[in-house]
Amino acid sequence: MNGSVMNTFLIFLPIVVVMGIMVGIGFAVRKSSQKDREVNFSKDYFIGGRSLGGFVFAMTVVATYVSVSSFVGGP
Repeated sequence: MNGSVMNTFLIFLPIVVVMGIMVGIGFAVRKSSQKDREVNFSKDYFIGGRSLGGFVFAMTVVATYVSVSSFVGGP
């Protein structure tokens, strides 16, 4: 019985570590952007801070086109 508990722990250990790292990154970003969020949160949220660039825009257009094509053309 003791070996199975250890195996279960070893299986879930990488997941817990990665989740801990992600939470840490989230808190660090939250702390560093506190002043920016207080000033223009809704403006930056809806327009992405105008810093995404052409590549992200192009990929968004392609993803939208593929999604609509599969939704409309599928039926």
